[in-house]
Amino acid sequence: MTHQNTRRGFTLIELLIVVLIIAILAAVALPQYRTAVDKTRFAAFIPLLKAVADAKSVYYLGNGKWPEKFEDLAIDLPKGFTSKDNASYKQIASNTSKKQYIRLEASDHRVIGQMLLSDGSDILYYMPTSQYRSIRRCAARLNTHAARFCDSIPGTQHKGTDSQGLDWWNIP
Repeated sequence: MTHQNTRRGFTLIELLIVVLIIAILAAVALPQYRTAVDKTRFAAFIPLLKAVADAKSVYYLGNGKWPEKFEDLAIDLPKGFTSKDNASYKQIASNTSKKQYIRLEASDHRVIGQMLLSDGSDILYYMPTSQYRSIRRCAARLNTHAARFCDSIPGTQHKGTDSQGLDWWNIP
């Protein structure tokens, strides 16, 4: 009776091919994953911007002028947000852990939200108040993950680049 010794296991070439396939799949999936995470964070940020814009409208209707501080609004900022005075805007509320910022302009009819994306680029989102049904907008620097992000929002229409190098998309 002969006993055959059968070799079990994988060759080095087979292992390298499997590792290469996994690396290719990861290279394709990672950008999609980052975009999905950014979209989820953005989707959670929009209702807050809308609430601030609505509270700003209510203040304007009751006082005949735009609010200068977040404390003037009839809403409280969520946990994690802190507000401070700013030279360019009346106040900025920031949540540094979520990388989200809200700019309050006392002389304007909109609320500006800023969010840093996973690659470090940022988007600006313009939410109009109810007094001015202007178009909602997304802005980002050209050729960045943020520009691709704004372009991926359903229904957006690219409107061009401004003098500061920001690309603009109108959002229906």
